[in-house]
Order: sequence, then structure tokens, then C-alpha cells
Amino acid sequence: MNVDDSVAPPAARYSRQLGALSAGMSRETVRDPMTLFFSVGFPLILATFFVAMAQMTWASGTGVVAVEGDQGQATAVEQAWDGDMEVVAVATLDTSDDAYDAHVAFHPDSETVRVEVPVGKGGVIPDLEAALADTEWDGWSVSATSIGGGPLFDPIAFILPAALTFALFSVALTGTAGALVSLRANGTLRLLGTTPARRSAVLLALVPSRAGFAVILLAVAGTAAILFGVLEPASMIRMLVTTTIGMAMVLPMGYLLGGVLSNVELTNMIAAFLTPVLLMASGVLFPWEVISDSAAGVAALTPPGMFGDALRNEMVGGVAHNPLWLNWLGMALTAVALIALAARSFRWTTKETA
Repeated sequence: MNVDDSVAPPAARYSRQLGALSAGMSRETVRDPMTLFFSVGFPLILATFFVAMAQMTWASGTGVVAVEGDQGQATAVEQAWDGDMEVVAVATLDTSDDAYDAHVAFHPDSETVRVEVPVGKGGVIPDLEAALADTEWDGWSVSATSIGGGPLFDPIAFILPAALTFALFSVALTGTAGALVSLRANGTLRLLGTTPARRSAVLLALVPSRAGFAVILLAVAGTAAILFGVLEPASMIRMLVTTTIGMAMVLPMGYLLGGVLSNVELTNMIAAFLTPVLLMASGVLFPWEVISDSAAGVAALTPPGMFGDALRNEMVGGVAHNPLWLNWLGMALTAVALIALAARSFRWTTKETA
């Protein structure tokens, strides 16, 4: 039996309008090759490239390991090493000396082998552990850290949040702004404005497809992170919350660009420029600490920095600058402000003034 929308409650009519419009917009989004490429294809290419580069950096080094102790200990490790690694004995380890791929010290009291490596040079550790299995130190626990006591740099834990962030930003900016400008330029927005559909329903109809992309991307990145051992399954819930708030923060930027610009090519260029800028500001493309600790503290308090900080916090061994609740609160407040600004400045036709 067909239901007459004219006698349906307003909430039911609005729900039907939103559902019908969302289905249509979702079909158009899936058919748009640019949106698919920048939200799925390009982030995958980017992630593969950076993982390969990070793995090469991770595995490269000087080919020399320093052992704190006598020459007999160094010789025993070198003979057990399966590869062309030189092991030298030093009286006292100088962790500021970057001439070595690793600094190794044996602690008989606790039967522990302490290993410190330069940041980004942890590829030597698996080989060292394999070599120790053929020596008198077999069975000893290995405590491995970066020089200075920090957690080991893991290229997978570093790249996956970057790829996820890039994909989300691409969906929110390139995949949204360009679509809105196209809808306005071809008169679709003006035509929809003359129908019984409420304008808010027309605009919200773009959200479900973008949210669907975000969920798929999070599922892929999260599953990969769990398989690689850099994410605990229990952390997926917090990552879902972070992704939801993050999309609510960035998506209005796509609406803002799409609401005031009128040229599709220019819109896509601006969105494509903003995406890597936000990616760098989030701290997921390279660690802020590379610049300075003070710069890291300031960057972590920016909206994109809070998003990156919240994602990094979930990675195994990740170090966050802010409490998770502060990151969520900061992103949520930014989302509210951007939503209000986007709604106020949105133009339905090319002849309107913002």
C-alpha cells in the first residue's frame, strides 16, 4: 500500500526525502572515478610507496654493531650472525654515536640483552635476536628501544594512520567540494530547491556515502594494523569514534569549498592542495619531533594535529601529546564551528552571493 507523503508526519516525510536523496547521491559517488581514485586508489598507492621506502630505510645501516664488553663477546655474536655484519667491542657505549646500527649491552643479573638503535634503524633487531639464539645468551630476554629510551619506530604503525588520514581527507575535501560545485553548475541544486525536498535533506544526502567510505577505509586500515601487530583489537572502538569526529570536522570544509566556489577545476585544485597541507599538520606524515619538542606541543593542539594525535595514540607503542578526551573535544568544537560557517556561506545557485 502506498503512503501519501502529504498526510505523513513531518519527521517521516523528511526521513523518506533524505533516504531517497542519499540513495541517488551514493550512486553518483560510486560512479565518480575521481572520488574513487582519490579516496581508495591513491591512498593505497601512497601507503605502498611509503611502506616500501620505510622498510628500505628500516633495513639500511652502516653494517656495524657495537657490543659493550670484551672482544670475545663481540666475536661470539659476529660468528653467530647470519649475514655480513661487523660486531665490535667497546668499553663503554656512547649512544650519541650514530656510527653503529645498534648498541648492545649484556646484563647477566637479569639475563637481559639491552639494545638501543637509532630512530628508524630497527631492522637489525630481528637478525640480532636470531644470532643470540646460537650463543650462550640463548633464552635471555631482549629489551629493544630507540636511542634515548623511546619506543622503536615501526614503519607500519607510522604509515597506516597516514594512509587512513589521507583517504579520509580526500573523501571529505576532493570527493565533496567538487561534487557540490558540479551539482550547482549543472543546475541540479537549483532544481532540487524547487521540489518539496527540504534543502537540509539535499545537503545531508551527501553524508551517507562519505560515511560509508570512511567506515570501509577504517575497516581496511584497522584490519591491516591488527594483522601487522601494531593495533590492539579493543582499540578499534576508539578509532571509530576518532574517525567519526574527524570526518565531522573535515567534511564541513568540503561543504565550505563547494558552497562558495563555482569552478570545478579550481575547486579540485584547492582541495588537492589542502589535503597534503592538513596531512602534514596532523603529524601523521612525519613526526613533529623532527622539528622540535616545542613545535610538537603546539602542533598537537591544532584541530588536524588533534586528529593525528588521537590516531597515533591507538597504535602499539604510540605516544600521544594530549589526553584522548581533549583531542575529541577539540575536534568536536571545531566541527560545530565549521558546520555553522559552511551552512551560513552555502550558495544554491551561481548567481547568489555568499
